[in-house]
Amino acid sequence: MPFFKVLVEGSGLRMAREDGDAPARGFFVLRIVWSKSEAEAADRAKQAIASDWVSGEHARCGEGPALEVVEIEPGSFFDWLRMRRPGYVFHSECGP
Repeated sequence: MPFFKVLVEGSGLRMAREDGDAPARGFFVLRIVWSKSEAEAADRAKQAIASDWVSGEHARCGEGPALEVVEIEPGSFFDWLRMRRPGYVFHSECGP
């Protein structure tokens, strides 16, 4: 099975930021997943991210975000080794 790099955007947040800036409204995160197809890769990436909001570091922040796959491209085993659990990049703006 091939690896895929899946860029996901989360939206619908209102999470206080430690630096006192405007509340975070969304985020971007990249996941590298092993799957049979791009569709399965998208599902696996979104499931992994959703689990962070149920039982992970961000679970205390209320409802989980709406997740949308922004981009999928082929990845490699070496990509997976280098970036097993990347962090979130939060933003305070919603859309254009």
